Amino acid sequence: MTILVFVLVAAGLALLLAWSVRRHSLTRTGAGVAFCLALGLQILGGFQFLVPLLAFFLSSTAITRYRKERKETIEKRLHARTGTRDWVQVVANGGPALLFALVHPWVPEPWGIVTVYTVFAACNSDTWASEIGVFSARPPVSIVRRVVVEKGLSGGVTPLGTAFALLGAGFVALFYGAMNLDDPRLGFHLAIVTGCGLLGSLVDSVLGDLVQAKYRSHKSGALTEKPVEDGIANEQVAGIAWIDNDVVNFVSPLVAAGVAALLVTWG
Repeated sequence: MTILVFVLVAAGLALLLAWSVRRHSLTRTGAGVAFCLALGLQILGGFQFLVPLLAFFLSSTAITRYRKERKETIEKRLHARTGTRDWVQVVANGGPALLFALVHPWVPEPWGIVTVYTVFAACNSDTWASEIGVFSARPPVSIVRRVVVEKGLSGGVTPLGTAFALLGAGFVALFYGAMNLDDPRLGFHLAIVTGCGLLGSLVDSVLGDLVQAKYRSHKSGALTEKPVEDGIANEQVAGIAWIDNDVVNFVSPLVAAGVAALLVTWG
């Protein structure tokens, strides 16, 4: 990669992230961390690693803004972080890809490439499922306990959300195909990126159902993921206190990409 290409990429990323800050998609610190993450991926793997990040970021930003007003009511009631995404959420989604990109020079191809794409396929799968699943006409059901749960609560799944989880993973897999047309096992690796991306979303739901902390709202008495409301602590009624949505979002793509790595190695 020449210095000119690097400068042009950095300038393009800066403009894109500045636009994201103006549109309230990212906080300033979130944009700064995203800039460093994107440049790190570009340095470690070139456009091969930058493309899936952009595919995830742009598509998830667009789908998050879809009927945003209707979703904000649910988010504000259930989630500690709502609206504009901060640096912690950026690290939770993009951090696993950087970890796999760091070991990329020491592993045989296409191990590194498939795992990085799988990370973003898992992130995209989870985002599409969450953002569209809330519009399901059928109430969400706990993925493990199989009881009806409130819309937007971690661990709940719907047929609509699951369908978009598959589409979200497949969307990122398409970019793997476009960037790796000379891959002799292209079909197999596309299936891995898509399938393991969907797996990441399902792992997210399982962890959200079993171990993510949930609380009883002191205001409404309903379940929430907010440990504090209006400066008053809510009572924890399920999960592990230090495991919040950001921890789950970090672990899930790690698991998905780990499975993808095993399939590429043994397949």
